[in-house]
Amino acid sequence: MQSFFGTVENVYKFFGSSAPNWALLKAFGDGNDVKSYTLKHLSSTRWESRHKIVQALIAQYCSILRSLAHLKLTSHDAQVRRAATRITENITSFEFIVLLILWEQILRCIYAVSKHLQSKSVNMSTATTSLKEAVDFVSQLRSKFDDVCQSAESTATQWGAETTFKEGHAHPD
Repeated sequence: MQSFFGTVENVYKFFGSSAPNWALLKAFGDGNDVKSYTLKHLSSTRWESRHKIVQALIAQYCSILRSLAHLKLTSHDAQVRRAATRITENITSFEFIVLLILWEQILRCIYAVSKHLQSKSVNMSTATTSLKEAVDFVSQLRSKFDDVCQSAESTATQWGAETTFKEGHAHPD
């Protein structure tokens, strides 16, 4: 998971630390994706930030790939070309896409519970029910890993990314 969220953070840093890279991402993006889902820094204490950045990465995935491809081909800075190549390799791996789909589902569930627990109308009964439903949802994901992989394969196909696990990263039985 550290590697996954490290890659997510590297995408943000690559675009967020460079005004030209950020402008390129906006130029390649669908205006709605860029306005609604902005890449942000990961907070180590706020899980809501993880949910939002995973959502943004999914929403802007194709724009990110187009921006990276453009930079790999046109940048005069070798370091930028190398970073764009490394990030492209990382985010187009099937392992990354499976984790992206899986984490989006988990974080969406956690986000909903978190918001519910923060509401003024929460009481012990509804809080307990909400937490139990979240635990059940995450527990059931174990038995639905094949469904997650199928969803990731479909998504990877749409995005033009890898659709199988690399050797050494076999699908768990």
